[in-house]
Parts: sequence; structure tokens; C-alpha cells
Amino acid sequence: MRPRYNYSAITFLHPLVGDTSQADVKIFIVARLSTTDYHTTISPELLEAFITKSEGLFLWAETVLNHIDNTFNHAAELADIIAGASLYWTATETAAGKLEKLYEHILSKLEWGNHRFAEKYTIIMGALVTLREPLSRRGLAELYAPDGVTEDDVHQMCMRIHPLLQSYSKDDSSRPIRLLHLSVQEYLAQRAPPPFRIDYEVHNRRLVKLTLLAIRRELTPEKVPILGHSDGDWVWDVAEKEPSIPVLLRASLPEQLWYSIEYFDTHWRSLKEEADEEQTTLLCEIVVDNPRPLLEIVVSTRSMIDIALFQRKALPCGSLSLALARWRAKIYISLARCLEYAKRQADALPLLQEAVKLYAPHKDKGLDSTVELEFSTCMTWLGN
Repeated sequence: MRPRYNYSAITFLHPLVGDTSQADVKIFIVARLSTTDYHTTISPELLEAFITKSEGLFLWAETVLNHIDNTFNHAAELADIIAGASLYWTATETAAGKLEKLYEHILSKLEWGNHRFAEKYTIIMGALVTLREPLSRRGLAELYAPDGVTEDDVHQMCMRIHPLLQSYSKDDSSRPIRLLHLSVQEYLAQRAPPPFRIDYEVHNRRLVKLTLLAIRRELTPEKVPILGHSDGDWVWDVAEKEPSIPVLLRASLPEQLWYSIEYFDTHWRSLKEEADEEQTTLLCEIVVDNPRPLLEIVVSTRSMIDIALFQRKALPCGSLSLALARWRAKIYISLARCLEYAKRQADALPLLQEAVKLYAPHKDKGLDSTVELEFSTCMTWLGN
């Protein structure tokens, strides 16, 4: 009788990729195969050839097993992979080279003759390669909804490419989707041939647009009730107590909104070419036309953004009218005072400095007493 292994109880003290013993790899492979319903079709000779060909590379072995789980003839596919390795993977090739040959083999089995599949592959795999942090299939679908992507699209794609994913769950739509290993991302973005190749710059530009769209769409008082917490005329009264900054945890926001707030600036900074008109218009709507919601939610997640930098990117030239300068300075001062009250002086300082800069071009133009008071209040807070 074939021995059974408690696969879930086996742990290894080494990474999936690296120099490890053949004995450990053998334990891993046998235990993993014992959980399948096709393990009896793998002959002892084929099993031994598989173990030998793995050369102690756990990630290679795991990727092969994930792949053959979903093939029609498991033993034949395993034999093909091993035979392919003998043709393409010489003794001098690196582990990365072996993995990339395997990734190419897996991808070559996909439905490239179906243009709808190819289109969704480009979008969804492009997202998995380019995102700075993994999203669930629900969050990914919501973020990419403007591109016509549905949750079912994401699920169907993940089922097809799941050998290249870490433990994809068809039953849990909230589990983050992660590529199997950094080597998958590097292969797809740098060395994969068409049609597998993912153009990182194209997809990063796409994410700039999608994150800005998500912020514009989702960042509303109806969906985020804490918005507006810093507003009010209290800001110019030094005797008034500052309102406390509400604390927003990641789980309290829609996943696509949290990601967009956290990473839209990172994607923007990664652009290799100038932003296009659509991206600049979206940025202007968010950081120029009404910057308070973005600033409020950013400080509520205990992070910060260089709002002035992005305002200059959206509107790079010219000073503001006095009315617009006062309106924007009030936003900055209100958030800065809230941050000071929360003992986040380092985050408050740039906002105070920007508020003073907004008044500076107008200070010698005969300001009325109200505006002079606002300017002096800005200077006072900056000096404290």
C-alpha cells in the first residue's frame, strides 16, 4: 500500500528557490502527489525522473505540480515537461532559466487563438504584474471596471493561469491574488516572448488612469462618511479646539479605493513619459478643484501626500487669484492644525509652508484686514 503523508504538516526551513537537498524535495513531491487523485498514474520511474530533474528547486517542483493538476493526461504532461527539460535546460542553466522555460510551457497551453481571451489576458495579467500590492479578484474587477473587466473575467483567467499563482482560491473572492514568485513577474515584464509579454509602462499608465478614476468615483461623502471632518470656520480662531482626525483602517474602505489612495502617486511617479491630457484632467479634478477629500482620507489612513507637487503637475504655471489662494490655504491650515493636534508635526509642516506660499504673492497688494489676519495666522502656525 502506498504510504500517505500529512502534506499540510510538512514545513521547510529554506526558501522555495535555492540550494536544497534532493531528499527534502522528494518528501515534498511525494507528499504533494499523495493529495491528488492521479498519483497512481505516476510510475516510480517517472517520479524518480521528476525528482532528479527538480535539482532541489522547490519552486520548480511546485509549479510543475500545479500545472499538471489541470491537464488531461497528468502523467503524459509530466513526461513531456521532463523531456522538454532534457532538450532545453542544460546543466549550466540557472534555476531562473529553468523556471522561465516552464512558465513559457504553461503559457503556451492557453487559448491564444481566442481574441477575447488574449485581450483579457493582457489586461488581467498586466494588472497582476504591475500592481504594487495584490488585490482580490473582487477588488481587481472593481478597479478595472472602466476597462470592462468583471469579477468572473478575473476568476476565469485565474483558473487558467493558476499554476503561476500562489494558492488561488475559487471560493474566496476576497483573497489577494499573488503571482507565484517574483521570477514570474520578471519573466513576463522583461523576457517573455509575445504574446505572453507584458509591457510594464503601458500597464502602469493604465493604472494611473484607473486609480484616479477610482478616487473620483469612490471618494464621496456618501461612500466615505468621515469626509468633511476638517471643514469649518474654526480654522482661523486660534482659541478653537481642533477636531480629531478619524482613523480609517484598510478594511473600512473599498479595496480599490484604498489601493488607489495608497498608490496613485507611486504609479504617477513611475511614468517614463509625460502624462496625457486625460490623466492630467483627472488629476486636476482631484488635487486642484477639490483637494480636501483626498487630504482628509490620506491623513485618516495615517499617511501623507505631497499635494502641492501634484497640483503643480496638473497646473504647472501661474499664481492663483487671491480668492482661490485663500480657499486652498484654508484647506491646508485646517488639515495642518488637525495634524498638529494629533502630534504629527512632520506631516503638518509642508501644508503650513504651502499655505504661506499661497498668500505671499498678494501680501504687498493692500490686503484687507481679514486677509491680513489669515496671513498672519498662517505665519504664526508655521512659526510654532
